[in-house]
Amino acid sequence: MANIIKRLRTGLLGFKEAFLTSPVEPSSDWGAQDARRLRYDVLWGAFDGTAYRNVHKWAAQYRQDYGTYRYIRPIYNPSYRIGSFWKTHLFGGNLDRDAQDLGAIPIVTDNESLRPAIAMLWQWSRWNVQKDVLATRGTIQGDVAIQVIDDVNRGRVYLDIMNPGRLESVDKDPFGNVKGYVIAEERTDPQSSVRTVWYTETVERQGDSVVYSTYRNDDLYAWPENVDRTGTAVAQWSEPYGFVPLVLIQHNDIGLDWGWSELHPIRAKIQEADDIASQISDYIRKKVNPIWLMKKMPKPKSNSLAGADATTTRPMPGREESQMIWNVDADADAVPVVTDMKLDNVLMHLSSLVEEIERDVIELSPDINTASGDASGRALRVARQPVVSKVLQRRMNYDAGLVAAQGMAVAIGGWRSYEGYEGFNLESFAKGDLNHHIGDRPVFDEDPLDQIEINNAFFTAAGVAANVGIPLESYLKEAGWDDARISALNIIEPEQAPQEIDNAS
Repeated sequence: MANIIKRLRTGLLGFKEAFLTSPVEPSSDWGAQDARRLRYDVLWGAFDGTAYRNVHKWAAQYRQDYGTYRYIRPIYNPSYRIGSFWKTHLFGGNLDRDAQDLGAIPIVTDNESLRPAIAMLWQWSRWNVQKDVLATRGTIQGDVAIQVIDDVNRGRVYLDIMNPGRLESVDKDPFGNVKGYVIAEERTDPQSSVRTVWYTETVERQGDSVVYSTYRNDDLYAWPENVDRTGTAVAQWSEPYGFVPLVLIQHNDIGLDWGWSELHPIRAKIQEADDIASQISDYIRKKVNPIWLMKKMPKPKSNSLAGADATTTRPMPGREESQMIWNVDADADAVPVVTDMKLDNVLMHLSSLVEEIERDVIELSPDINTASGDASGRALRVARQPVVSKVLQRRMNYDAGLVAAQGMAVAIGGWRSYEGYEGFNLESFAKGDLNHHIGDRPVFDEDPLDQIEINNAFFTAAGVAANVGIPLESYLKEAGWDDARISALNIIEPEQAPQEIDNAS
């Protein structure tokens, strides 16, 4: 009965502003499944450009509650650009096929046998593509989950990206590890394709065992896809993993149970810019094709060319010439029914809104995209530094979550004796065999000319140091060079050079 009531409530759920408002402390209006589903839907609608359209059941109420222009459209909407930026800067680029400390996700570990296992996991997970999906969804929705799938029938373990809207609740320990979760969603009834039922899946730790249970409405039920090795559908089963194979990642963790989207703090400003831009656009339409007030002019008996039938030589009758009415009173006049807007002033206001949004979202700043040929490398690095700092901060949650998911997957793969995971098992965590982290990688592609500029500045400073009596070797050591790198330069001190020249002759 409880699940039936839940289905009815979800079906009737419309827009509620409180679901988009983050509190100081965790609350049901922020963390409840209904609230998050609406929030994720609104944010994704901004990303795909449909947030104001009635294809969403909440759109009309959304426009009404915010008092927007009736015909508001996403004329200025940077959401797609924001999503694309983070897609290419969280894990941008190609994976190293051998999981070395290279590529989009450089693996740093002292256990070399871990690399082939991670490489196999990436291959089975299609992670070269899925990593970008992970970044995009997390950026736009604010939350994203990685589920470790133990597919015993195919003999594979892989990473799957779960829509966090499926999660009714998640129980975590003080360190952010998932201890249990509940999935709740409507599905087609396996007993009747013409109706839907409520699917619920509960996952919880009981000691080292992880217990799975699935329900159809309120009843424990063996769904057809829950098949064990014998081919039998089961409603409840357990695995001795010792951990719940799910990782929840918050894009921007502000201390709540669920994260902030990159769009969250600027959504109202985007909406305001879209509202104004839509009205400006429609004003221009009215100026180009206004409604005319015909003063002292009788309505013509015929519809003129505008109502004529189209022909081969005149496919759009009335469009080619202005329509005119002759033989009217001398005092007759035609006046367009359009207000006189000071368009320059309005455009200036819209421009200031756009600039304000781009100040909030520094990755949209045009300064960071200036080519090195148009600005010095140093000027570009200075302009990009705030963006670099922001990307490094956001990467921390994603990197930590991915490392945890990879460790779980390798442990399960080894325990199941899946191909490519030999030497690992469920005890590998405790033994430290799965220890690894994701290494540093540049936020922006490095320009070789920029590096030359840096090297020139570095050795110019070395020359200044030498002029005041500081040996080059001392300068290099102070800059962090080790002895091997210094020796490779074959440094010749000035007082030694003449003797070496004489020997050579």
